[in-house]
Amino acid sequence: MHLPTSILVVAATLLPSALAQVRFTKPDTDKKLNLSSPEIIIAWTVDNDRNEARTPLVDIWFLAAGFGYELKKDFPSQAGSSSLVWNPKDVVDALMSTNHSLPGGKEFQFELRFHDRNSSRGSGVLSEKYAVEGYRFMNSARGRVGVEMGAVVVAGLVGAGVWLL
Repeated sequence: MHLPTSILVVAATLLPSALAQVRFTKPDTDKKLNLSSPEIIIAWTVDNDRNEARTPLVDIWFLAAGFGYELKKDFPSQAGSSSLVWNPKDVVDALMSTNHSLPGGKEFQFELRFHDRNSSRGSGVLSEKYAVEGYRFMNSARGRVGVEMGAVVVAGLVGAGVWLL
């Protein structure tokens, strides 16, 4: 089935604006996230007409390479611009305690999970992908966690607040 060109043009015009209603504005995806930095600013905007603008809370996550770390739970959500200053030390300490190796490419994302009070269900929005630096075990076979250590690693990461995906 072939769609008329006019429908394709309209769809191509509207799709980016529909997807752009919740946008990450910081950090810059062209720069590596420095995990040894004392702070990384995560910023986003939510357009007024989005459902996310009407949900009072957002959980902010850092996702990568087989793990997810909740940075902030029940952060107040609003239409317009919002930001969180994140100190990555807790994530780095949890990963270092297991010698977990991180990939060197753009494999890392932030996620905003919008939800109502007394609920953890809602919509999620992923950032573009980032590369990282400032971590000891980057692309190192020495730092890879073997299958035989899986239970120990899971227990250690969960105890440190990191959730495996």
